[in-house]
Amino acid sequence: MSAGDDDRGGLHDGGQPAATSRAGRRLVFVGCCVVVFVLGSVLIHLAGRSPGATRRAGTGAATRAGPASPAGATLDATADAEVVSCGTSALGYAAARLAVTNHGAAAMSYLVTVAFRSPDGREKITSATTAIERVPPGRRSATVTANSVDMVSRAFVCRVSSARAYAPQTP
Repeated sequence: MSAGDDDRGGLHDGGQPAATSRAGRRLVFVGCCVVVFVLGSVLIHLAGRSPGATRRAGTGAATRAGPASPAGATLDATADAEVVSCGTSALGYAAARLAVTNHGAAAMSYLVTVAFRSPDGREKITSATTAIERVPPGRRSATVTANSVDMVSRAFVCRVSSARAYAPQTP
């Protein structure tokens, strides 16, 4: 075995044992991974900010003053969503008919969550989420049904708990 070779066939820095140089390489690798993770997190956070997003005065409805939102960015559109009807399905599951009105300048898709609550609103019984695709600007969507996965045998009310608007994917 020549000088500088370790007993596993790899070379190491002449003055340091092989384990020390491997540990140093691991430390550099872990450090690089941490830097990449932090930079990626910062970029994702910055991409999540939606330049040009404004609020329509008095309604709380999300609107767009500029181009469509960046890929993956969403806008709070809870004020744009409404419960059209509330009840149970033929099989006894909580169900709500929902619609959204697009107050923006571009077509948007929506992800709406409805909470089924006790009549006094204090207790959440269950919830359901549904998607409403490609609503043209200035238009109201067709109604869609959000069905819970829980059977409900007692009285409840339906409330939109959240709605997120996002730029629809191009086909």
